[in-house]
Amino acid sequence: MRLIIHLFILLIIPVLTHADPKYDDSCLYQFESEYYGETRQRLTVVKNHKIGNFIINFYGTPIWSDMYPHSEGCNSDDGKILIYDKESQKPLYHKSDIGFNFEIFTEDNKIEKYTNIFSQSDEMDFIIKHGYMANCGGCYSVLFFKTEPEFIYLGELVFNPAKYEGLPSYREHNSEGNLVKEHVILDPKDEWFNPRSYYKR
Repeated sequence: MRLIIHLFILLIIPVLTHADPKYDDSCLYQFESEYYGETRQRLTVVKNHKIGNFIINFYGTPIWSDMYPHSEGCNSDDGKILIYDKESQKPLYHKSDIGFNFEIFTEDNKIEKYTNIFSQSDEMDFIIKHGYMANCGGCYSVLFFKTEPEFIYLGELVFNPAKYEGLPSYREHNSEGNLVKEHVILDPKDEWFNPRSYYKR
């Protein structure tokens, strides 16, 4: 009987070794110091949109997309936006971030509170709004895009709700990521006015 048990253990060890890869439950950011890194397969969520000839894919994690089993995905790596040309398959825009809850707004349903702030809103054809998988009290980004005569990413507005201090504001960045201006919200009737933050000043 003891011999049978020993044989069983010897047979099962290679199987267990194969089932437990080198990079078990790690996320890609954990290999930044290494030249090569590899993770296990994991579940992600994808949603597709089509605007003319452009395909827009939003990627995220099940836990931040209210999907069962609420246990897969890497917050730092799996919140992605990919825009590409359907005919040529040419990638036009990619952003990998801790983003989630993606929304698209076109000229037909654009939101004036964003277009009134963004300096190049007259050129935009659609915008993408997304939140962040973070404890920031409701921060989000609004990305602006132009499709004609060619596809161009114009820049973004980053909303800071001033959860901890200061005043709520929108920070405008150009397509290079440089700060253009900051719109501070002073009116209590405006969005996300936080009197506790206001009176800290």
